[in-house]
Formats: sequence, C-alpha cells, structure tokens
Amino acid sequence: MEYNWDDDQWGGGTQSDDDFSWESGAPVGLQQTAVKQYGPRKFNRALFIHALVGALIGAVIGQFIYGAMYNSAGSNVLMVGLVLGIIALCILAACAICEIRDPRQTINKELTAQRLAGMLLGAVLVFAVGCGTEFLYELGSAYTPVEFNDFVFVIDDSGSMSSTDPQNMRYQALSQLLDSMEDDKRAGLLRFTHEVTGDPIKMDYLTDAQRDLLANGISEYRSDGGTDIYLALQKALDVVKQNYVSGRAPVVVLLSDGGSHVPINRLANEYLSAGVAISTVSLGNGADENLLQNIAQVTGGQYFKVEDADDLVGAFQQVSTAVTYRCLFSPRPGMQRNNILYMILRVVFLLLPGPIIALALILAMQGNGMEPQLVVSGIAGLVAGLLMEVGTYLFLPLVVIHILSWVLYGIVLAFYMDLHSNIRQGGLRGVKVTDTQGAFDSALHRMDQADGMGRWKDTEDEKSINGRP
Repeated sequence: MEYNWDDDQWGGGTQSDDDFSWESGAPVGLQQTAVKQYGPRKFNRALFIHALVGALIGAVIGQFIYGAMYNSAGSNVLMVGLVLGIIALCILAACAICEIRDPRQTINKELTAQRLAGMLLGAVLVFAVGCGTEFLYELGSAYTPVEFNDFVFVIDDSGSMSSTDPQNMRYQALSQLLDSMEDDKRAGLLRFTHEVTGDPIKMDYLTDAQRDLLANGISEYRSDGGTDIYLALQKALDVVKQNYVSGRAPVVVLLSDGGSHVPINRLANEYLSAGVAISTVSLGNGADENLLQNIAQVTGGQYFKVEDADDLVGAFQQVSTAVTYRCLFSPRPGMQRNNILYMILRVVFLLLPGPIIALALILAMQGNGMEPQLVVSGIAGLVAGLLMEVGTYLFLPLVVIHILSWVLYGIVLAFYMDLHSNIRQGGLRGVKVTDTQGAFDSALHRMDQADGMGRWKDTEDEKSINGRP
C-alpha cells in the first residue's frame, strides 16, 4: 500500500508500507517521519581565518621570491607569476585543509580529488595570469638603452669607508673609468660626508686639463664624518644645472656604503624636472640598498650592488648606460612614474587574481554558501591594486606594501546552514521517513504515553493535522 502526502505542508511524495517501521499495537493511521530542517545561515569563521593565514604565508614566501628574483634592469615576468601563483596556492590549500577538517561548505560534505585538482588548477591559472599581465605591463617599457655623456660622480667619504673600503678602491675604479672615457664626454666630481667635502669639480669636457683636475680631486680623499646623501645630491644637481648643455644626457653617479634620510618624492621631482638621472652603487653590507635602489629607479638610472670594493671597477664600467623595466610590484622608473595609463593598468592587472581564486573556491565548494565571494574577491583585488599603486608612488616600504596587498587576496566570506532532523507525526497524509530508526524509537516513546484503552493521546499539533478535536 502506498501513501500520498500533502505537497504544501510536507514537501510532497509517495511512500509504501515497506518503508515504515511499526510496533505491534500501534494504530494503523499514524506514521512517524524524520524531517530535515535547516537553521539560519552562519558565517564560516574558520574558513575566513584559514584563508587569511594561507595568504599571509604565501605573502611571506612571495616576498622572499621578490627579493631573490627582482631585476630592475630586466624582465620580471616569471617572478611576478611565481609570487601570485604561490599566494593563490597557499590560500586554496588552507581553505581545502579547513573544509577537510570541518566540512561545512561542500553539499555532500566531501572534497573529492577532482575538486582538489580544480583548486590546484586555479593556482596555476593565477600563475599564468600573473606572467601574462606582467608581460603586458612591460611591453615597450625597456628604455632604448640611454647612453649618458655627462657625469657627476658623487663619492661617499664618510668614516665608515675606512672599514668598507680601506684600500680606497673606489677612487682607483673611478680613475680607471675616467681613463677609458672619450674626450667628448664631460665629467665632474663631488665628495661628501655629512657635508660636501671641498669645492665640487665642475662638469666639463675631458680635456687633459680636466683630467688632471679630476685626478687631483681623487687623490685628496679622507674618510671621516657622517653621511648626508640628500645634501650631496642637491649639490650635484646644482653642478649639472650650472653646466647644462641642451641635447646631452646627464647622470649623477652616487656611491655610498650607508644611508640617510632622503625625501624621495621631492628628490624625484627635482631631478625629473631637470631631466637628470641618478645611478647608484651600494658598497658593502651596511648600505641602505632599498633607498639607493629607489633613488635610481625613480629617476631612470641604474642600481648596482657591490659586496666587495675590489668589484667596483666592473660596476663603474656600466654606469654609462641605463636600461630599466616596469614591474607590477615596484615603483615605475623615471618619467613613467606619473603616467596615468600605467597607474590604471597596475590596478586592473592586480585585481584579476582575486576573482580567479574566488572562482576556484566556488567550484570546489559547489557554490554552496559562497555566492558573494566573486564580488568580495573583486573588491579585495581592487584594493590590493590601489594599495600597490599608491604605496609605490609614495615610496612607502616595499615589504609592508607587498605583504598588505597580497594578504588581501585571502579575504574569503562564506556562509553555511546547520542541518538537523526533527521527528513529526501525521496520518495517511504522512511524510516520507528518512530516518527509520529515529521514527521507530519515537513511536515506542509515544506508545508509552498511550492510555490504558490503547488509544493514542493526540498532541495539539496532531489534532490539527488529523482533523480531530
């Protein structure tokens, strides 16, 4: 025998006697049913925390990759792809671990191998998109190598040089460079500590007289005092302006083993407006590499890192040219810093990984309770791009900007509903029994409540259902 039940009240359907469990003596008109009921939507806090932790781990790894692979004078396509791909992989892996430990989002409470493979594919896609967008961002960015022909050499003579360069190799390297330069080049010299040491040698063509003047200036070195890089660069710019010749390409070559406070934005505006680049050479482990690298990049110069003073000759031989590239994770070089098109492209390109990560999560979790994630990840990606653009434009510490921007990709807002069963009772319009053991136990409990005549004691709800007073 089959029973039909009311669609509106119980969800509808048909059930046979074989699907019910009865106890002898139980009235034939009553059935027990286990009805699935969902509680209110709840925020998946565990998934949110796991995703952020995964993003933080990925950001730290990404920063190490950036430090090891970034090249201001070459392409960074692979580096950008690896950084974004690692971040995506860490986020997705953290979410998978959370769901495996405490399944709430997947409909059947299981992350299959196929879905895990889909998450891995999402990380690979982020890697590919990172490589592709960096490639597009670099298109046409490498300057046609600039051949400088006017030089002002700014040499650090602070007290620390007595230990960093005890043999004064910096001046020997400079002397060799000047000897190799042709007569149509112009060169000047400025030595500094916490102040400019002596009178700067003005920039002039490398005649025999000028070479002798520079040689005398080189021989009068003395390591003493502190370091004021900004003061030295201001004086060097004055030397260039006093001897400026239209159509020539001037560069200031700064060598230092330390650092000092430099207002990068002001310095950049001063040099860019004058059309002068700064190439920098950091000597030893005590140099402020981040500062010297930023100075070179923002003015369109070249940065060289030298561990040992004996290697200065090779670095100085390369200062006559500059080739710089744009990178999504670093300040734009030279006049490109204020280019609105590249500002927009950076923000748009760095927005893309967010929705890709969200799509991989939604597909893996079967979209259950993750409907807003595409929008959330899109907004997070937009903020990440804006933060990277503003931070690099203002020359905020790159480590801080990188970590904050990359962690934003890990914002995951997911919701789930608690599922539980509730035993209900009805007549021939009963409902489908989905938990027969629960129905049987409940029937025994109800029989214990029957009166001595074997009549079933209806509850108020049952009276309403069965149509009895």
